[in-house]
Amino acid sequence: MTRSTLILCAAIALGSMCLYACNDDSSGGSMTAGSCDYINPLAMASECKEYSGTGWTGASARATCEAGIPPAADPGTWSATVDCALSPNLGTCSVPDLGGTDMEYVLVLGGSDPAACTETETTCIGPFVGGTFTPSTICAESE
Repeated sequence: MTRSTLILCAAIALGSMCLYACNDDSSGGSMTAGSCDYINPLAMASECKEYSGTGWTGASARATCEAGIPPAADPGTWSATVDCALSPNLGTCSVPDLGGTDMEYVLVLGGSDPAACTETETTCIGPFVGGTFTPSTICAESE
């Protein structure tokens, strides 16, 4: 390999690393792509989705939010802020990377009725979502 080829390869490698590590939320993935407030049409409850995986960009997370979550739902309200401020809530559902996409997310599950805690947890950890449920104070006190 010639010296100029080595320099070119090094420049490409450094540029690629910067695209990954130095990106903003519109040009590449980050752990802080934003959040979306919406009404879950199945549960008829407020939810907020925090886009936390490196596969999300600000643009892709915003497009998903504005398309409606789950699909066919009314559009959500996008925020570039990652942390959801949904209160009261029953807890969170951390959903892992599904299928190697690096598109993890956390659902903040709205509500104040302790009677809904068991169903909320079961839905989170079940096969459809496959998440990890962390109860809020409302659900922790009802156990």
